Amino acid sequence: MFDAKAFLKTVTSQPGVYRMYDAGGTVIYVGKAKDLKKRLSSYFRSNLASRKTETLVAQIQQIDVTVTHTETEALLLEHNYIKLYQPRYNVLLRDDKSYPFIFLSGDTHPRLAMHRGASMRKVSILARFLMAMLCGKRWRCYRKFSLSVSAKTVSIATARVLACNTRLAGA
Repeated sequence: MFDAKAFLKTVTSQPGVYRMYDAGGTVIYVGKAKDLKKRLSSYFRSNLASRKTETLVAQIQQIDVTVTHTETEALLLEHNYIKLYQPRYNVLLRDDKSYPFIFLSGDTHPRLAMHRGASMRKVSILARFLMAMLCGKRWRCYRKFSLSVSAKTVSIATARVLACNTRLAGA
């Protein structure tokens, strides 16, 4: 039986990702949190929100935690873990949907573009986003800096500098 009280005493309040394992060592759930201690302790309250959560908690034998610097970093790591482990309790993100991103194609004449869906091969991803609205905002910012998708060839170095500058500007 999993000792939740002892485990929660060791957990930090930083952002991060957690993986829950069953008795067979299989990852059954991957989650992320802005505050790991608060989020993980919510699983072990007496009044859980749903029957699905109760069933999940009853199967937990181990929890591994990975601390990240930011909530965004945790979100991306969570996404990668869900793709890797395909946990049965994570129903979102198991399909080929993905977070929107802006990329530079690997073509002879690279193009800067925005995409939502499965990651594509032979592209340099410049930025991933939690919400399509933020992706669109950044995309408009790129276009404002004369990086016309149809008319200009852009080097990877130029695009990376632009991505860094717009991140710093808060676009």
